[in-house]
Amino acid sequence: MRMGGAPRQPPWGRPPARGRGAEASPTSHELDVANTFALSYDQLRADDPTDATARALLARAACLAPGEPIPRDLLLATLELPADEFDAQLRAEDGLQRLIELGLLEQKTDNALRLHRLIAAYALSVSDATEAREAVARAVIALVRQTTQENTALYLSLRPLDAHLRYVAQQAVDHNAAQTAAICWHVGEYLRWTYAHQEAIRFLERALTLYRQVGDRLGEANSRKAIGDVQQFRDDRDAALQSYEAALALYRQVGAKLGEANIYAAQGRLALISGDQAAADRLLAQAIAIYEAIGDRYSVAATIGNYGWALRRAGRDDEARPYLARAAELFAALGLDDYADHARRAAEGPPPETREQQIARLTAEAEAATSAALATADADRGALADQLEAQARWAAEGEPEGSPYLALAARLHELAAHLRAAAGGRP
Repeated sequence: MRMGGAPRQPPWGRPPARGRGAEASPTSHELDVANTFALSYDQLRADDPTDATARALLARAACLAPGEPIPRDLLLATLELPADEFDAQLRAEDGLQRLIELGLLEQKTDNALRLHRLIAAYALSVSDATEAREAVARAVIALVRQTTQENTALYLSLRPLDAHLRYVAQQAVDHNAAQTAAICWHVGEYLRWTYAHQEAIRFLERALTLYRQVGDRLGEANSRKAIGDVQQFRDDRDAALQSYEAALALYRQVGAKLGEANIYAAQGRLALISGDQAAADRLLAQAIAIYEAIGDRYSVAATIGNYGWALRRAGRDDEARPYLARAAELFAALGLDDYADHARRAAEGPPPETREQQIARLTAEAEAATSAALATADADRGALADQLEAQARWAAEGEPEGSPYLALAARLHELAAHLRAAAGGRP
């Protein structure tokens, strides 16, 4: 019996082999399957270090999205083993192999595993599910943080884990409010940077509520700022300004200078696209002064460049050029040649394409990529489908009825569905 009362019971009928079971049995087939699980699971001895590790891995696998391929590296990361503990790393690999040999995990590819839904339910019923969920949440937080700390564009590289990220955040337990707030904030940011703005708001608002509950003012400020960024992207300028003002007050209270500067930069972009050049210049100067004071040279370059990109998106190409040219110089001085070249080409190149040209180009690129993936046996069709769906959400976000971007979104969803059908995945 586990500490704290009676053990949680699995969702099957009479107790299966070795005494594990539950109450109503949906079918005799499921009961037979449950008996098989118990026989396999009971071969994992709690007093054997490798078998104990295997049990921990199985419980953690059960906390990831049901039915989805599980990346081997992600599952191993949920054990939170120090990189220098070589014996523990080897034991984890052995434990994983033990689960595969017992039929409790299925090896799909070199780096992908699959867990049967009934095995997942069984594993959670005979484990400390709360501890397993919290370990998985910590691993996901660490993964998102490590992946994106140098470049927010790398959020897109997490798209293959989309189902797991959402599921882990949805299943996070509120009794650990601080950790639940953190996982919701990180997944909300992931969704924001992959254009799933409506879902991003939902997770960010949950994070905001929990950060306020635990009295984490910096977490509250970061959540309000992220919500404001989504509102700005959706052109809800009044709401964005309110979110930014609330975040700014909190950043000042806790002395978070970087957050304060980021708010000035965001407010400045709003002023810029609203046509208030004087306010935009003043806010940009305030942001840059703080970045320079704290030694954040990258943010100086990025903020100036972002002003240029904001003007360019608004069709004000001539006004954008000086900002982009200055950003190119600053990025080059930092040794960030790719960023410098990108900004320089934008500053020196022709005006941006029209809406119609952009839609035609994106459609042609998506159709060509889909055709190539369908013609290649070993193509990663699922990853391309994920990218197309992210583009579709971006295209549809905030568009009125009849917008040609909605037709683009529909075409991208259609191509993604073709790829998933060819890969044998979800429709």
